Amino acid sequence: MHSPWCFYRLSNDGFYVAPVYLKTLPSLYVGREFDGRLSSDAAGIIATLLTMSQLAREFCADYLVLAHERLLEFSAHHAEWVAIARAIA
Repeated sequence: MHSPWCFYRLSNDGFYVAPVYLKTLPSLYVGREFDGRLSSDAAGIIATLLTMSQLAREFCADYLVLAHERLLEFSAHHAEWVAIARAIA
């Protein structure tokens, strides 16, 4: 049985997880003024960034802050960067 998730390791030692879907996904990030359609890859990046940010604050985890920074750096070059930036703002 295949996992519904794809795990990505980045060349800058960052990482993220994204759902395995071929279609774009309707995405609503409540409290973030974002409502739009995204690729599953971009939705995964957003979800991973938001999760790492929350966990880093809750647990004062420097390694999660670093992982967040690495994924953010990678995201800035993603084809859907504008939507990603709006969703995490």
